[in-house]
Amino acid sequence: MDDRHFSNFQIAGFTYYDGAEVFELFKIGSVLELRAEPDNRFDPYAVAIYISGAKAGLYSSRKK
Repeated sequence: MDDRHFSNFQIAGFTYYDGAEVFELFKIGSVLELRAEPDNRFDPYAVAIYISGAKAGLYSSRKK
């Protein structure tokens, strides 16, 4: 596999949700499930990031 860099982004709520518990599962090629969270009161465009069924955090459309 070629070594490529596609993007950097922050995972909001990583320590609030289960991010710390599943950190070791994040590897190149890991399967992630992305779920829209239109009812999120802070960001209706947020996308939840799940790995192995655990919610690792959110990708937020809001700039920090």
